[in-house]
Amino acid sequence: MKKLLLICMLSGSLFAQNTYTEKEFYETGKLKSEIPYTHNKKNGVEKVYFETGKPIAEIPYKDGILNGVFKEYYRSGKLKFEIPFVDGTINGVFKEYYSTGKLKFEIPFKNGEKNGVGKVYNTTGKIKKAVFLHGTFNGIIRVYSETDKLLIQITIEQGKAK
Repeated sequence: MKKLLLICMLSGSLFAQNTYTEKEFYETGKLKSEIPYTHNKKNGVEKVYFETGKPIAEIPYKDGILNGVFKEYYRSGKLKFEIPFVDGTINGVFKEYYSTGKLKFEIPFKNGEKNGVGKVYNTTGKIKKAVFLHGTFNGIIRVYSETDKLLIQITIEQGKAK
């Protein structure tokens, strides 16, 4: 498969301003991706598309480092997950969604480690929860059936099942 790249200048001369967008196209001519650069570093939101034109991913950069909320999408166009980054490290609540658009789980991160209450949801919206302290599981994990019947309950202390 041939790879076709097109560089578009956003303002002024490429060499003077060093701000441009790199675009890649499918063989059909449809846009596959676009990546903004400043001073030869990714700067802004990189966008990747399915051949249908719907987004696959949005990847935020500042000075070549992940900064902002990384998003990935299902082919339907619905959000699959979102991960917040600060200076290349996960910081904030990581969320994943079912293909229906309902929340599947959310896990808080602090400086790249799981930290706080992580929540997992079944397709009916029932919460199963686990607690993370500095990357170690602590708390109760409950697993429910699709009919909301409690199947398993496990107590975790300092990463060990009790």
